[in-house]
Amino acid sequence: MTGLFMNSAFFDKALHAFSYMLLHSVWQGLLLALVTGFALLLARKWAPASRYLIMCSLYGAFVITCLMTFVNGWQLTAVSKATVDATLPTAGNPVYQGFQYWVTQLAAFCSRYNHLIISLWLAVFVFRCWQMIRAVRYMGAIRASQLKSAGEVWNQRLAAMIDQLGIQRAVQLFESGLTRVPVVMGHLKPVIYVPLGMLSGLPADQVEAILLHELAHVKRSDYLVNLLQTIVDAVFFFNPGLLWVSYLIKEEREHCCDDVVLTQTGNKKQFIEALIGFKEQTLQRPSLSLAFPGRKSQLIQRVSRIVYGRNNPFSKIEKGFLALSFLICLFVLVSLGGSQWGTSLANENSQPKQDKVLMIAQRTPELNVQQDSISADLQLKLMAVKEVVKANNEKRRAGSNADRARQQQLLIDKEIAAADEARQRTEAANGMDQTADQPLTAALPANRPTSQEDQQGLSAKKLAQQQRELAAIARKHAEEARVQADAERVKAELMRVEASKQRELADIARVQADKDRVRAQEARAEAELMRAKAEKEREKANEARKVAEAQRFKAEADRHYNEQQRQENQRNSTIQLP
Repeated sequence: MTGLFMNSAFFDKALHAFSYMLLHSVWQGLLLALVTGFALLLARKWAPASRYLIMCSLYGAFVITCLMTFVNGWQLTAVSKATVDATLPTAGNPVYQGFQYWVTQLAAFCSRYNHLIISLWLAVFVFRCWQMIRAVRYMGAIRASQLKSAGEVWNQRLAAMIDQLGIQRAVQLFESGLTRVPVVMGHLKPVIYVPLGMLSGLPADQVEAILLHELAHVKRSDYLVNLLQTIVDAVFFFNPGLLWVSYLIKEEREHCCDDVVLTQTGNKKQFIEALIGFKEQTLQRPSLSLAFPGRKSQLIQRVSRIVYGRNNPFSKIEKGFLALSFLICLFVLVSLGGSQWGTSLANENSQPKQDKVLMIAQRTPELNVQQDSISADLQLKLMAVKEVVKANNEKRRAGSNADRARQQQLLIDKEIAAADEARQRTEAANGMDQTADQPLTAALPANRPTSQEDQQGLSAKKLAQQQRELAAIARKHAEEARVQADAERVKAELMRVEASKQRELADIARVQADKDRVRAQEARAEAELMRAKAEKEREKANEARKVAEAQRFKAEADRHYNEQQRQENQRNSTIQLP
């Protein structure tokens, strides 16, 4: 195994295959961004879970395509300098026409400087790996120090929420003094870390919403997906299309967990208050973990999506990036297709036997095996074949250069002849004008101050001086206009920054207004319930009043009847007396 990696042919082949993959991953990433943007436009009204599945599938397809590109580059023999020079487009080569020329030049550059490209990539990749190592160490520090148990009450509530979501893994809950936002770490044994004092400092319903959000990450195995995504982003750090799709995946992942929380609680108000409760927190957290509130802009988008119930559209910058990706992908696809056609046509017109020998010498896998296993006779033959092919290529290139030089010499001779002929015609015309002007010059008086040509020359000089003065005035005005434009641009930039701040404040105010509106709706609903209850109480009071009124009437009638009976009895007793 050590001898295999020490083999220079194996190492060069691996470098060529890897640089081949990195080069093609750029336009493949732009194609990924273009397809993802088109898919999201079609699925703009779909649920976040479906959109997330689409983006993850396309992201995985990109990784598989890069691996296939590496295998394809591995199967191709590294192109030597002589072969690259021989395949460069010339005036008689169809590849010279159109976009294929620039693609061929780029391929030749990458083939010659693949070691430099890999060195630059390796430097940035090592830096990204160092950042990931720092994140892992920070996560280890969170796991090992300043931990506090969440308490029996919250552990019981966490167990109830785990059963509610149907999670089969055991999840632990701790308070940490090192983290300032709730985070979840681990895949097989996930642990939720919340800031110290959060469980007692926030309302219970908001804490439950936060824990449900983190448990949604655990249920969806987002920690493992985020880890793999971080590694791929570190490898293809230079790919703008891949990084944009990765950002969309992370954003849609949070939307999926938000929907899980809203499905379980059914209360937008408490979840929005829980989100806004962390908007002032500093997001100093490891990149491999999954934190609750997210960035400020992402927080505003999440709150807006929860309030209005619709997915956020693409911004103007994202639309411009998609349009540029479409143009670049179209350019690359057209170039690659035309380059393959031109190369095949040029190979058919060249010498068949020598090209077959070149193909055998350059593409045979026997050249990449260890040199010890090849006999000396075969090595000498292969070296002779290479020298013959190189000599033929140099001969063809010298012939083509000689043809171009002869064509250029012919063009120069034609231009010189045309210039001589024009000069002769001009001299002849000037001679005829001087001959015609001699009688007129003799007839002029001797004391004439200047000729007509001199007057025209003076007029031309005066006009040129005026034009120079006007140009100087125009240049001065242009300079003043440029200075004023710079001042206006600076003023516009300040106004744009101020408008951006005002827009952020307006977004926060709109969220607060939405909270107040929800609170007012709840208060209005509560007042409506109280009014209905008071109405029922009033109806009951009216019924009781009617009953009391009827009883009063009855009592009054009874009293009146008793009074009449008493008077009747008195009269009867008076009559009975002697």
